[in-house]
Amino acid sequence: MSNRIHFRSVAALLVSSAITISCINIDKTVGEDLIPTDHNLTVSSASVEIPVQMKMIDSLQSIFPDYLIAGAYEDPELGLTTCNTAFQVVPYTTENDFGDNPQPVYLRMEIGVDKALCLIKGEESIPQNIYLYVLNKEIDSTTIYNNSFSRNDYGVTPLNIGTAVYTGGDSINIEMNLNYAKELLSATKEERDSVSMFVKRFKGFVITTDPVPDGIKGGRFNMIDPASVYIKMKYHHVSAADDIDKDSILLYNISTSKCFYTNFFTHGSKSLETSAPGEKILLEGMGGVKPYINFKDVRTKFLAWAQTKNIDLNKVLIAKAELILPYEFPNDYTVMEQFPASVYLAYKYYADDYKSKMYYPIKDVYAVGAGTLNRSLFHYSMDISTFLQHVLNNTLEEEKWNTWITPITQVSNSYTGNVTYYIDNQIYSKATLNGASSTRRPKINITYSVLP
Repeated sequence: MSNRIHFRSVAALLVSSAITISCINIDKTVGEDLIPTDHNLTVSSASVEIPVQMKMIDSLQSIFPDYLIAGAYEDPELGLTTCNTAFQVVPYTTENDFGDNPQPVYLRMEIGVDKALCLIKGEESIPQNIYLYVLNKEIDSTTIYNNSFSRNDYGVTPLNIGTAVYTGGDSINIEMNLNYAKELLSATKEERDSVSMFVKRFKGFVITTDPVPDGIKGGRFNMIDPASVYIKMKYHHVSAADDIDKDSILLYNISTSKCFYTNFFTHGSKSLETSAPGEKILLEGMGGVKPYINFKDVRTKFLAWAQTKNIDLNKVLIAKAELILPYEFPNDYTVMEQFPASVYLAYKYYADDYKSKMYYPIKDVYAVGAGTLNRSLFHYSMDISTFLQHVLNNTLEEEKWNTWITPITQVSNSYTGNVTYYIDNQIYSKATLNGASSTRRPKINITYSVLP
């Protein structure tokens, strides 16, 4: 039996031997002694406690909301919060000719309620009286804030015929005074054809609810899609010239492309503002009291920390900075449902679009995302790495030194996928966080190096 030579195996063996023989060991320590010791960067970590105040957001933008909101909520700590909504309507069609001496048969507003917001379970169906008023102040780009309207800006007497009682269903129907229907029927053809002329004369409406009765806690906010609000008017149409004698229907609606609409709300938590909270810090939704951080105070804390470490603060290079707001898990676990899911730093600056100052999240949110609620570690955490670097270097724009921790919402563009972050000024929420006298206090954790 003859032996066969397997050339592939021999070739592989030769290549393997050659590689083994020609392998060179590299000494990576060569030249180490040529690097100055003060040029070695060491990565370290530290935790610095920071002062957090409680302060209201003053004049929060509320125009063009996703939802019209009407309701009230009484909290044992935060007091009474009320939210009313104001909006314009325009004729759905301008083709109607009212004829000779038109007479209204009925006028009613039909409202679709998208959802109810309650902080206390079981109050989704509590009865609320709903009131509709005539607005006597124009809504425009100068009325963009939650406090742009007061009680003097709408009528004294409701337009309701009787009382509209709402118990939490999917719609609200309000029968309206026929005297107002006669005013609508007096609109000229020019007024019906021009949105600006129509809303200048018929400025719009306000929807309110009764405040929560004394001694009762809780309440409900009713969330209304603007596109679901209609006014239906039936009138008797007589035109001798056209031989018409019939009842006709005319519709009015909130055109989201043509009309202005807004929410205005009040809070009873103003008295809770303090520069030195004790055991707890409250975070309230909408325009209520919130954690407030003056980052000049934070920089002072870091200057003291750097001094104890014998470090030049201007040479501290931040790899990561995380703002931590601890909380204690409540005895009733359902209270956690009141906590906003996402938060971030927000500041107030001049917006060219509205020629006014408005609140926006710090732009770092687009790089790192909003802060999240960590239910395992019982804290909110926010990545503020770039922002803190500017704080330490004293290169922050002036308006950004003063910030609020606010609930954040995001909207994705269905075509581009781009995400835009906004202050959430619609969802009422409440979170109780730890203050300076708690065991676990607000702090900033940093991972850093010190430049030579």
